[in-house]
Amino acid sequence: MRVYCGTVAILIAISATNVQAQTLREKEQIAVANESLSKDLASANRICGTNIAANNDWTSILKPEEGRRVVALNYCHSALLALELLCQDSAAGKKAVQDKIKSLTCGKSKPRSIEFKDGVLNWTTWDGSPGDAGQFPKEKFPQEQYGWVSDYDFALGYLKDNL
Repeated sequence: MRVYCGTVAILIAISATNVQAQTLREKEQIAVANESLSKDLASANRICGTNIAANNDWTSILKPEEGRRVVALNYCHSALLALELLCQDSAAGKKAVQDKIKSLTCGKSKPRSIEFKDGVLNWTTWDGSPGDAGQFPKEKFPQEQYGWVSDYDFALGYLKDNL
């Protein structure tokens, strides 16, 4: 367990230090978000029986053109929750997560997006109000296919269709 926790701490430290010129507020909020990520990741790995690595992509979150607005959010929360639910729903879902997902990278984009390729799940969400994020492109992700598109519902639907 100590090796795993050390790995998570190293990944989180690396992701936080790659962003240049952090203000004190940004550093404080990044620390809160990374602590939340660490807890959520440990829970998902425990439930799924995995050793998935995860990080918040601070370069996508702290964009100067967006005023470097930081909200103390763990941008991986919804994706990790979806993985937990998938693992709890069925043995087949748990096995798919164990066999296929090796890492998770989370960030911010508008519109939100999700992609799985070569063992890496890339997830982006928006930190504004629910109306800020807009719809997922209907041609790619028809809303009726997944029902109401909350972050974790969408991630769960996508994972069920792509793992």
